[in-house]
Amino acid sequence: MYKIDEINEFWQKLPTPFMAPWTNWSAAVKESAGAVESATKISLTAASETAAISEKWAKSSLENLKDLSSARDTSANYAEAFQNFASKSMEAATENMFAYAEVVQRSQRASAKLAKPFGNGASGSQ
Repeated sequence: MYKIDEINEFWQKLPTPFMAPWTNWSAAVKESAGAVESATKISLTAASETAAISEKWAKSSLENLKDLSSARDTSANYAEAFQNFASKSMEAATENMFAYAEVVQRSQRASAKLAKPFGNGASGSQ
């Protein structure tokens, strides 16, 4: 049967090997919390920018539909209106796809910059 002094000695010695990892754990939690905050900021910024692009595109499309649906004097005027609508729609699609691509590109650069220190730590080359 163990004596109380032996048990106390056991418990006093036990945490010593575990102290270093716990201090590292605390630093890791703080570092990962900062990384999560930065990643969230990147995501929310991209979401906000793409929402603004979509809103602008939708308003533009509705204005073009409004123009297309107005009454015309001749069938030639309707054909011209439809041609203008199609042209404006294709131009808007091209512009907005480029705008989306710019948002994605900025987000990817920011994400890569954020992830780079973690990749270096994982590979052991810092």
